[in-house]
Amino acid sequence: MLVNFMSTNITSLDRAISNTIQWLNDIQDELGWDSRDKTYQATKAVLQSIRDRLPIEEVIHLSANLPLVMKGMMMDGYDLKNKPERIRDLEGFLEYVQANYDANMRDVINTEDATVAVIRVLNRRMGGGEMTKVALNMPEKLRRLFTEAGVEVPETAPMAATA
Repeated sequence: MLVNFMSTNITSLDRAISNTIQWLNDIQDELGWDSRDKTYQATKAVLQSIRDRLPIEEVIHLSANLPLVMKGMMMDGYDLKNKPERIRDLEGFLEYVQANYDANMRDVINTEDATVAVIRVLNRRMGGGEMTKVALNMPEKLRRLFTEAGVEVPETAPMAATA
């Protein structure tokens, strides 16, 4: 998919925007959607839902591996109070993703497909086992999303010290 945007005439910022568009294009291709806005909203919802379930140290590690604009998407509106969220089951997590998706329109999406697609692209783009570390900070019932996305998660690994 073509990366097309108006230049800011700031080289590093243009590069960051272009890089983010490439990642979003990968996610859109993964989902087979025709709406870039819907892809953006779903990616933001998944990133923020993952963020809210992680301890702050892992949020920082994950964000360090994202393109600049995606860091902003993930950290937008972040409130450390009562974090990490105590979501322990798949259904609760997927409901949380849906609640974060386009709060104004509440367009229903297949949150499991969107979550797996975002994780798959993050895993492919980041490498280095970062998404394995994220998965290991999730309750066992949520790790299935990561394994479906191709993240290698040791079966016997205990959950990190998060509530």
